[in-house]
Amino acid sequence: LHYVTDSTNLTEEFRRNQARHKLLPVLKEWNPRFLEAASRTSETLRETQAFLEQEAQKLLERAKASGGLWVSPLKEAHPALRREALRLWLLEQGSPQVQYLHLQELMALLETGGRRSLPGGGLAECAQGMLSLGKQEKPKGFRLPAALGKTPLPNGKVLLLEEKTREALEKEQNFHNLLFKNSFDYDTIKG
Repeated sequence: LHYVTDSTNLTEEFRRNQARHKLLPVLKEWNPRFLEAASRTSETLRETQAFLEQEAQKLLERAKASGGLWVSPLKEAHPALRREALRLWLLEQGSPQVQYLHLQELMALLETGGRRSLPGGGLAECAQGMLSLGKQEKPKGFRLPAALGKTPLPNGKVLLLEEKTREALEKEQNFHNLLFKNSFDYDTIKG
């Protein structure tokens, strides 16, 4: 493999190049063996992560039950091990985009019980000593006749329809057309 320098490597347009051109020289000035120290630290972190994943997998096997995970083995584990086990479990369940925030919410759920939404439409629920994962139900659509004035909706909200002239709309300073992309021409529709 031959080393190649392309034109972007010489500029400071990208953060990676800024780090290479500005930050690394300062770090090397502070510690001439910085790259070796960083390499050792990186290797140690890789080994630690591999060990943590291995132990988290063992914890998962102890906690697995039909339909989810038993809470008690998870709560007995060290928080770092518990978080890693939950991360692996969510990945096994096909939950995409698992972030630290979601893992922290699940950790809290183990203590308090209840439900939490997850990315991709997932729903975690902790009840009766069991943590389970399911899909959020999408709200069902509905149709109903609407007229000018207030119309109660099945979800408990109210739809308010008002008739306004174009002149009245133009006078309102804060009117933003968030609902429709095109304004309707009442005369054309009435036509």
